[in-house]
Amino acid sequence: MHEVIPDASSLIILDNIGRMGILKQVYGRLTITPEVETEFGQTLPSWIAVKKVEDTKYMRALEAIVGRGEASIIALGAETSSELLILDDQKARKLAEKIGLKYTGTVGVLLRAREKGIVRDMHQLLAELEDHGFRLSEGLKSRLLTYEDKSRD
Repeated sequence: MHEVIPDASSLIILDNIGRMGILKQVYGRLTITPEVETEFGQTLPSWIAVKKVEDTKYMRALEAIVGRGEASIIALGAETSSELLILDDQKARKLAEKIGLKYTGTVGVLLRAREKGIVRDMHQLLAELEDHGFRLSEGLKSRLLTYEDKSRD
């Protein structure tokens, strides 16, 4: 079964701005680990399933490199041949890449949502994210807004 597995940071930031539904619109059903559920700390919508990592030794080994939530989704991604991990942590992304897992970040989710016509005003969305402490480099913000301007032509 191919799964899309987000980390807690993507759930938290999108929930904070009232836009977690973007994940459902882009990917449909998501799977998270109990560790991510704990980090998220809110009631989950019905379209998010929780699945335990079977190889806990592997997960613990990953925890020596990245945080518990990130280690759990990387381990689950490896176990399930996940379609995609949603990771914002740079160290976790490098680790996922090393073991051959495909990933994106919250910004990648937003770009995909824009491509699908789910997000129409990237300026507004980026302002909401920044108001809630999500940090974007000026270069990345410029690329996102340039992408939006081109898509309006």
